[in-house]
Amino acid sequence: MKVKSGIAEDLPYEDAEFDTVLMNGTPSYINDLGKSFDEAFRVLKPGGNILVVDVPAESSYGLLYRLAKSSDSWDDPYLKKIAPEHPYPVEFTKAAIWRTTEEKVNLLLQAGFVNLEFAQTLTRHPKYSDYLVEEPVTGFDRGDYVAIPARKP
Repeated sequence: MKVKSGIAEDLPYEDAEFDTVLMNGTPSYINDLGKSFDEAFRVLKPGGNILVVDVPAESSYGLLYRLAKSSDSWDDPYLKKIAPEHPYPVEFTKAAIWRTTEEKVNLLLQAGFVNLEFAQTLTRHPKYSDYLVEEPVTGFDRGDYVAIPARKP
């Protein structure tokens, strides 16, 4: 395997080089997500797949992370009552650009992707999400972690 250093908006690869592009947990840390989807489309072979997995801005975790960011800490008395036992480090919430599922879908479609599907997990309140393993279910309307697979025609 050869590893190259780069950024999502300017991938250091040739056109149609890959069968699959995976963006797991990274979309919230990409400045120009539309450009990164354009680049993913470029480096995918025809019929190739992209899988975008992230915390939606409209989800319980998305809202909770923005509250932690604005409080600058998980030590806020209110946040302590509703946060999971092991919350995401607040310094990571500060760097994030939380986007809605609708925003991601629109950008994927604009890039040319088709056959979008949805799977979601973390459907319990964040405070209780650490207690049980949860299998993904179809959809995006209640999950705090949403996967969007799509295909390049």
